[in-house]
Amino acid sequence: MVLMKVEGVTKYFGGLPALSEVDFEVHQGEILGLIGPNGAGKTTLYNVVSGLYQPTKGRIVYKGQDITRLPSHEVARRGIVRTFQMAELFKGMTVFENTMVAHHLHSREGIWGGLFNTATARRDRAEIEQSVMEILEFMQLASVKDELAKNLPHGYQRALGVAIGLAARPELLLLDEPVTGMNPTEATTFMDILRRVRDERRITLMLVEHNMRTVVGICDRILVLSFGKKIAEGLPREITKNKNVIEAYLGVKEIAA
Repeated sequence: MVLMKVEGVTKYFGGLPALSEVDFEVHQGEILGLIGPNGAGKTTLYNVVSGLYQPTKGRIVYKGQDITRLPSHEVARRGIVRTFQMAELFKGMTVFENTMVAHHLHSREGIWGGLFNTATARRDRAEIEQSVMEILEFMQLASVKDELAKNLPHGYQRALGVAIGLAARPELLLLDEPVTGMNPTEATTFMDILRRVRDERRITLMLVEHNMRTVVGICDRILVLSFGKKIAEGLPREITKNKNVIEAYLGVKEIAA
């Protein structure tokens, strides 16, 4: 089933195209990789899909509805949530508090309910706290729930970024370089967690990643951008043998390895 369709998306900045007529689909339940050299347009594409930018032309259809002109908070509310390359954490707050903040999209507690501590507000907070602990246990962060985010090792900060994304209850989670900075053992462990996110929590994943071992090892399909244009799309084994991809991004030696 097609979860999202990106149709002819083009984005100009100052008369220069960052994206040119990009088309692709995201299938429900898959892990789709997005790769390309620096400046290929990957971050711009994420920003357009998540509503931070509006495309110059083209459209984005999610679950059969055109969401092209929706603001980012409304896109997130509908189920498309993104993480960022540099973990967007509240560094002075605990792991638990960071994850709680992300529940605001779906909280039933209004400003007056919170102010007067109504029964609905108390019930809502109790449900959120339970959900937070479930997510932290799933992401193997329960043991550091009271640690300040700024004191976490790099790998834990990456995991917290995903936990925050999960707290927003996505159906499509956009990950930006999730294993960057991790050693091979950490990256392998984190890949296993991401597979569980897809398989057990039934969340479709799209990830930007430069670590090709990760991309080939975890993705069902791979989309390749170069200079803002799609140059290839297919299964990992097809992408790693694609001449255009090799020339634009991977390098002959890395493919041979």
